[in-house]
Amino acid sequence: MDKLNYIYDISKYFKPNHAGVLESINQKDLNEIEEIRIRAEKSVVVHKSFGGKFLCLDGTLSCKNTQCLCLSFDEIDDLIAAFCQQSVFAHDKELKQGFLTIKGGFRIGISGKGIYKNDALYSLRDFSGINIRIPRELIGISKKLIPYIFYDGVFLNTLIVSPPNLGKTTLLRDITRCIGDGDSVKRIKSVIIDERSEIACINRGKPIYNVGEWTDVVDGIEKSVGIFMALRSLSPEVVITDEIGQKKDLDAVFELVNSGVKMIASTHAYSIEDIKNRCFFKKLLDERVVKRFVFLSDSLGKGTVKAIYDENLKQILNRPFLLTYD
Repeated sequence: MDKLNYIYDISKYFKPNHAGVLESINQKDLNEIEEIRIRAEKSVVVHKSFGGKFLCLDGTLSCKNTQCLCLSFDEIDDLIAAFCQQSVFAHDKELKQGFLTIKGGFRIGISGKGIYKNDALYSLRDFSGINIRIPRELIGISKKLIPYIFYDGVFLNTLIVSPPNLGKTTLLRDITRCIGDGDSVKRIKSVIIDERSEIACINRGKPIYNVGEWTDVVDGIEKSVGIFMALRSLSPEVVITDEIGQKKDLDAVFELVNSGVKMIASTHAYSIEDIKNRCFFKKLLDERVVKRFVFLSDSLGKGTVKAIYDENLKQILNRPFLLTYD
């Protein structure tokens, strides 16, 4: 993704008058935007790390809700249809999970009414809101962390833990780049299982982001399936994946471990107590599968490593530090 022109990758899905508002946002604001939230018949809100402001029709951001961009329910429908390349039904599998991923690695969160078939959630319709998350590529952000998860020439099974929107995927992306390019570590074969097309952001077979020369990507396939595919055919030394936590992921993780392949993954949680209390992680904890639990926060700024625990849940970090990049 072009860091200077990403807004054009988003605005092309909007009607011309709405696109013009987005394209009028100044460069300083564009560099700091994390989310663009669109709610039907309400003013569009742009979120930065310090909070949200309304998007005015002239492209400026304001605390006042006057002369702001606002989309109707029909315009929300049209925008989601554009995200789906005018084939909403073809994207039902994604929609029922509440998101789409469009070219450039933009995750589009969607709110609406659930549609059920045979007592199972089939899709979403009657759309009422959209959240566009802006991904970042921060080259070198993982370098301070690498010494904690790379020991005696090998990577340790690592779980990166934090609440949403604190940089887990950005950090995973740069760890993968270090592994695949041999930056600060020995270059080894790695595979990304990129279920939501957010880590590498494949476009026509080519990653948009730099994930390393020795890195393969299994894109758009469920983690539990993709991990087995990688083990059968790609002979990875490290597998990287995002947001594990479903029961079906567990068997795949143990298959990795039993095959001698290392895992670096992320999950949503707030504390080590939160991890202890979740059924999914009980077996991982009991078997001492994960050797490093890395907790992120925003206490020193977004991308703060606030704690690192070993497999015995012993704290091994003396003080929090902020991840920085080149």
